Parts: sequence; structure tokens; C-alpha cells
Amino acid sequence: MRRACLLLAIVAAATYFDLGLDLSGANVNLPTAPNVNLPGADTRSHKQCLACPHERFITHHLCADCDNLDAAANFCKYMPLPPIRNTVFFGNPRFEVKTYTSDRCGNIDGTKTAVCTMTSEEGVTGLPVFECTFLGQRCYAEHSTVTGHLFFDEIFCD
Repeated sequence: MRRACLLLAIVAAATYFDLGLDLSGANVNLPTAPNVNLPGADTRSHKQCLACPHERFITHHLCADCDNLDAAANFCKYMPLPPIRNTVFFGNPRFEVKTYTSDRCGNIDGTKTAVCTMTSEEGVTGLPVFECTFLGQRCYAEHSTVTGHLFFDEIFCD
């Protein structure tokens, strides 16, 4: 299942970013086709690969233990590949697949959110240093159920 889902994510990304990959022989019609047939992979419904929330989103953006900006900075610092800029959602909000498309997942509970920026690639400890600022106290966002990509330019805070 993971192999088929990974292949689906690669095909979706290649299609979205028009990477020019040779997908000849592949029967891929995302997101409307229910099945994806790739050589060497089991036929899987693309619905089986959708995750809400997606594992990558959880790993990169959801800090269940965060309650302040220092905790958000530490969350970013200890990521396997720390980003230059990262959005961190605090707590453990509930999520749902959006009704207008199954390829998007969003939080239904507004959550405290911070934006963290790397200020130094290597601090005193040898790890990157982040400075975070609050984006809002009750923020809502959506991410891809296929890749986990956060649609950061669509975050809404009230």
C-alpha cells in the first residue's frame, strides 16, 4: 500500500509541477479517476492513499506539545531537515476532509499558530536557531491529503 501511495504522490507532484516525467504506460487521471495503474504496482484506489491529517503535515507542522513560541522554535530546530521558514500549529485540533474536494484536509478547530524563521544555521549547540512570531490565536489551514503539503498562503486566522 505504501509503495502504491508513494507512486501516486510522485505522479501527482509530477503532474502538478509539470516535471516532464515519462509516464507512458501509466493510466493516471488524477484526481477524478478512482484507480491508478502503474507498472510494478498494485492497483489501488487513490482514496486509500488520502490521509487527514497527512503524516508529513503532522511531522512538519503540528506540534501537539507546543504552548509558546520557544516550544515552536524547538519543534523546528529538531526536524530532520529544518526549513528556512515553517508554520507551526499548536495542540491537537480535529481535522476533516474538505467537502468540495477529497484532496484537501483542514482543521475544524481554530488553533494557535506561529511562523518560525531560521536566524542561524548553526547555533551554540550545532543546531539551527529559529525565531517565531504568532500568526494568530485561532487559525485554520488546509493541506494536501496526498502529499501533506501545507497551503500556507491560504491560512486564515480570526
